Amino acid sequence: MKYNLLLIFYFIFFYVNAQTVQLKVIDYSTKNPIENADAYFTISTESYISDKDGKISMNLAHVNPTEELIVSKKEYQSARINATSIQSNLIIKLEKIEEIDLNEAYFTNLKTEDILRKVIENYDKNFNVNKFYFLVDLKQNFKIDTVYENYINLNLQLKFDKGKVKAKSSGIVKNKHEKGIAPLKLDFDKSDYFKHLYVLEGIKSVYDNLLKNQYTTSKLGFTEYAEKKMYEIHLENKEGSKNYFLIDRETFSVVEYKLNLNNRIKTNKNTPLQRNGIISFRYRPYQDAWVLKDSEVNFKMYLEQANNQILEIDFFHQISSWNFSNKPFEYFNKTIDLNQNLHDRF
Repeated sequence: MKYNLLLIFYFIFFYVNAQTVQLKVIDYSTKNPIENADAYFTISTESYISDKDGKISMNLAHVNPTEELIVSKKEYQSARINATSIQSNLIIKLEKIEEIDLNEAYFTNLKTEDILRKVIENYDKNFNVNKFYFLVDLKQNFKIDTVYENYINLNLQLKFDKGKVKAKSSGIVKNKHEKGIAPLKLDFDKSDYFKHLYVLEGIKSVYDNLLKNQYTTSKLGFTEYAEKKMYEIHLENKEGSKNYFLIDRETFSVVEYKLNLNNRIKTNKNTPLQRNGIISFRYRPYQDAWVLKDSEVNFKMYLEQANNQILEIDFFHQISSWNFSNKPFEYFNKTIDLNQNLHDRF
């Protein structure tokens, strides 16, 4: 009887582990690992990103054998692999695309303002995401000098509905810690960030400022991502803030948007705050739409106090979407108010 139980356990263990494979993505010429390469299937909704060593741990439990795995990285030719050919320790080699080839092959007379206008006109068609529920991994860290740190990591279910975002949790916190005593309390409008994860209002603002000559185009070029030809647009203003767009040349979908900020703002303490850092948004293709992949806010800020003391503040916030569905996910049934501080909510 003991032998039979051990045998059953062995087969269960073998089956579970057989569903998980380890892949590695490298540069075809240099053989160096490729970080942040995207891996996703043509039908399945789960997606993966390679780490700094080019490695991806992938679960094949829900993958249809007829599917194909697509591995993509900007400026590289994508790789397609049949699901039945995927096995552990598979090395995927991506070949870089020469920029001059892209420029010669995809010459266009469109200007930056023409491209952004077409992005706005085609937005609803390209970002039809109200039907999906997204599972995201959220990490947030807030530090003030060396005296205070507040970190939280948990999973959320997000639902976009006509400009609003609803969030639910399983109630489980993956990691949380708080060190020291905060010398002050600052309020950040997080609900506005979540509401604009699909960046239509931001694009409209950039477009309007471009027409007012408040931004200049420092570069308009071409590249390739996810087997699609892309526009690359770099904009900047006199204050040093920069905008970067990666846009699908055929559908005018925004695939990536990054805002490098360098400005001064007022806080709830009515004191000036110098803010430097990035806000970024990235999306992945799925059937006839582009869906959220990840977003990051990474700021280093300097707060001038009444006694002329400067407080250095680091704020890091990242969400990564690893799955989505047209039905709610099981166990995510605890409603979360995104206006509240997540550290206080859990």
